[in-house]
This record gives sequence, C-alpha cells and structure tokens, in this order.
Amino acid sequence: MRIRSLRMASQILFLILSIAGIFGIGMTGLIYPFFFCVACPGAVANCPIGALQYAVMGLESGAWLKLTLYLFGFIAFLSVIFGRAFCGWACPFGALQDLLSPISKRNNRFFRIPRMWEARYMKYGILGLVIVAAWAFNTKWFCLFDPGGMVTATIPTLTVSRFTGKEWASGEYLVMKSIYSLVFLIGILIISRAWCRFICPYGAIVAPFNKVSVLHLKRDSVRCIDCNRCTKTCPMNIDVVKEERSAECILCGRCVEECPVSCLDLFASEKKMTKGNPKKH
Repeated sequence: MRIRSLRMASQILFLILSIAGIFGIGMTGLIYPFFFCVACPGAVANCPIGALQYAVMGLESGAWLKLTLYLFGFIAFLSVIFGRAFCGWACPFGALQDLLSPISKRNNRFFRIPRMWEARYMKYGILGLVIVAAWAFNTKWFCLFDPGGMVTATIPTLTVSRFTGKEWASGEYLVMKSIYSLVFLIGILIISRAWCRFICPYGAIVAPFNKVSVLHLKRDSVRCIDCNRCTKTCPMNIDVVKEERSAECILCGRCVEECPVSCLDLFASEKKMTKGNPKKH
C-alpha cells in the first residue's frame, strides 16, 4: 500500500480510538501522544497540554510532580521511538490540515508566501506562555481559546446530540472559540500545516526528539539526483536535502512517495539503502 493510504487509515483509526467514549468506553488514564481537546465528551485519554496545565496548577498540592513525571516520561518514551510521527499519523488536527492541503498549496502559490522559517520558533514561545499562564491565572488558559475545543469537543458533541436527542447548551467561551477556530481555519487554508509549524505547543515538546528517534527519515545521498521534488512537496516546508533529522519533520512520507529515484525511506536502515547503489557522477 502507498504511504498516503496507510497514513489515512492510521488517522481514521486513531480518531475513532480517541473518541471511543461515544461508544461507552470510559477514561483510560492514559495521555494522548498528540494534540486533543481535554473537554471532548467522547475522549478516552487526556490531552498532553491539558495535563501540563493541570500539573502547573497543582504546584501547591504536591500532585504536580507525579503528573509531570508521568506526562513527560510517557511522551519521551514514545518520542524516542517514533519522533514526531504521531503528528503526521495520528493527530486529528494534522488530519484536518491534510484534508485541506490541496487548497493551502494553491493559496501558497497564489499569495507567494515565503518560507517563514524563523516563525517555527513561535510554538516554543507559546509552550512557555501556556506554562506561565496556567501558573499565573490558575486555569487552563490555553484551552479557553485553542481551536481544539471546537474540532474535537464541540463538533463531536453537537453530532452526538443530534442523533441521540440530548440537549446541548453552549458554554460562555463558545463565541471566543468560534472566532479563534475561524482564524485557525483561515490560517491552514493559506499556509500548509500552519498549526503544526507555528503554533502547536505539543509539537514544541516532541520536536527535539526527532534528533535521536529510532524512526526517522533516511536519505541515500549517493542515489539522490538533487531534483528537490521532496522539498517542494513537504507540508512542513523542510529542505529535505539539506536538513537532516529536522525537528520539524512529522514523518508523513510525502517526500518518500515523491522521490523519483527512491532515495528516501522511513523504515529501511541506512545500510540497506546504501548497499549496492551506484555512485553519482
């Protein structure tokens, strides 16, 4: 099967597993290894950013230490193995952006948007603000405006209530969430994977693990013909040829499928890729 088909199947499977609470499955006590709204009524695990805010808010109770160790221990364990693969293969926000990517690609060419490479560091600043705001205001500040509430909580709730006949009452932050969700939608329609590249605080947590993860993109420099088709198709706007083990790579495999000489792979070992390849002249 093509990588794209496998990734789509994976995204659908993880979405079903994420909202399995709709089917009567209770909370598991686990933490999602991807971004998800903590308020989703069908969720079976905890949002990592929600758990982080709870940990900061629990500084005085002493419970923060256990939650923090569990959160980062669990994320680190998975990220050392898979890197940012969950961003490309499991996250519902990533799936939505993939669905809209044909539009964003056309708009990107129309507006001639530059690489904005430095803007990738903005998500690290947002991660810092999430921590500071949770401590300063003793509330899940980030959850008040992030579009996750709309995508993975409000919409599923409305869908379920429509078919079950249960009454649904809007919260006081619905208007604000709707505005931010509209801004988010416009952003990802104009810039490919805008949320992942510039905003997502969970991406900021797991990005450094790409440098050491077992699963990573391998490039055979001997076979490569420097056509740059991999770079042009990358949704994270990475220069695949020059940026080895980029922290921004979500291991989506688009570059692997686009390569005309099969010099890129996610699963093959470096030895297997270089063995028997002819030298470039």
